[in-house]
Amino acid sequence: MIHIAIAQICSKSDCAHNLQICTAVIKRAAQKNTEIVFFPECTDIVFAPDYDKEGERENPTNINHFLEGIRNLAKEYKLYIVLGAHTAV
Repeated sequence: MIHIAIAQICSKSDCAHNLQICTAVIKRAAQKNTEIVFFPECTDIVFAPDYDKEGERENPTNINHFLEGIRNLAKEYKLYIVLGAHTAV
């Protein structure tokens, strides 16, 4: 039997904050022997009205840092993570 976790989080326009929230969820899931964690769409970032969306699209440093953190967590805890994001590294 495969153990999965389905997380519902409220992402913000701060990728570092969103990564912290995901980290806590992933750690908790790993403690329960979960093999796959599912997050919702826009887990990486929800663009606030004043956020420089065009700048982020041209140079997605914040989103790439978020995705790198998620990849590292997947490796560290040996589980799969499925989430919606705005770009791929």
